[in-house]
Amino acid sequence: MTPESRNGSVKPSGLKKEVEVIIERTIQNQFCQRKVVTIKDIHYLITTLILDINRNREVGEKLLIPSYSTVYQRVIAFGQNNIGEVATKKGYRINYSKLDSQYPMQKAFVVHVKLDIKVVDETTDLPLGSPWLTLIIDCFSMYPLGMYIHFDEPSYKTVMLALKHAIVPKEIQNSYPSIKNEWHAYGLPETLAVTNAWGFRSNLLSQTCLQLNVNLEHCPMVPKIRGKMEQPFKTFNELLSQKTHHITFKSLQRLIHVWLLDNYSENYNTNVKGVPAVIWRENMKNTPKIMPSSMKDTLLLFMEECNATITNNGIRHLGLTYVSPELLKLSVKLERWGQDKKVIFKYDPTDLAKIHVYDEYEKRFLEVPSTNLEYTKNVTLHSHIVFLKDLQKKKVDQVFKNTNKKLTVITGRGYKQK
Repeated sequence: MTPESRNGSVKPSGLKKEVEVIIERTIQNQFCQRKVVTIKDIHYLITTLILDINRNREVGEKLLIPSYSTVYQRVIAFGQNNIGEVATKKGYRINYSKLDSQYPMQKAFVVHVKLDIKVVDETTDLPLGSPWLTLIIDCFSMYPLGMYIHFDEPSYKTVMLALKHAIVPKEIQNSYPSIKNEWHAYGLPETLAVTNAWGFRSNLLSQTCLQLNVNLEHCPMVPKIRGKMEQPFKTFNELLSQKTHHITFKSLQRLIHVWLLDNYSENYNTNVKGVPAVIWRENMKNTPKIMPSSMKDTLLLFMEECNATITNNGIRHLGLTYVSPELLKLSVKLERWGQDKKVIFKYDPTDLAKIHVYDEYEKRFLEVPSTNLEYTKNVTLHSHIVFLKDLQKKKVDQVFKNTNKKLTVITGRGYKQK
């Protein structure tokens, strides 16, 4: 979408191309809603996105925030160039965007399914709760691109972790040798369609998709279409709940992989009138995969960001210690220059084995392992929090028992714990 003058000729812009892309993507995303959105709201969203991007940039690299008049011109131009859309000075109303595509990876949509089973941790035997399965499905073939199993309500965070899984190559034969079929999908979809619900609106999700050059669409899903798309996964939930009511997390992962790759992907799908895996393989022969320029930098985009102070023992986070020679060298540098030892670090909520600490001198992230790799390897944030809560409860119970013994000795009677 290029700026145009009143006579239709292209008007030169003083904004960087990156800013123009932000403006274009934001307007396109908002046009996918049904409600009226004011141009003032669009300008605010663009401003917030650019401020978030500038937060991690040097002074000379910061992006300029476009004026309200610039955004106004782009919105009006977009409305005039899109047949069937209604644009006004006060706001614009848009129609529902269908989940249609002409080739694989052109568009993907997100499905969330609540599984009616109870999951326990295989290491601690602690109950983790009833899981959700978030899936990213290719619209053209209905082939699964990625997934994420979680225990919190679906949100932009669960979408991001499912998208991360969709991007990376999946060598599942090593983990699940009994699976007959490989998971062929990896790479970036051109467009990702998510529900229009409030919990899926986030500057972090928008910024991540923008940096990956993925067009993010917030679409109000028609109930009939949603039911049609989600039916195979609801069927899997029914079969799973009939088979068992309790299962370990690793066993659940294996069952989902087996069903996705050997059952769902290899059977006829009425939505595409064919077998998803066959349609995917035949059409991907002539469709190049779009990959991020740097997989390491891309994975950092999907991690949680925190602050911590470096001590002589390293960094403490969630009761875990992380330390490395490089981290201690950074600590020495900060102390030498009289700076605060508080640093920014990122961690993967699906694997607490390491964190990534930002070195402001080298302008890169340092990989810092946990001192207890035997416990933290492949341990998720959710299972660790469940473990900490159980540990805290046991400490409270022990304190109560000790106190009760003293009271019994002194008074001849103790208290009953409620």
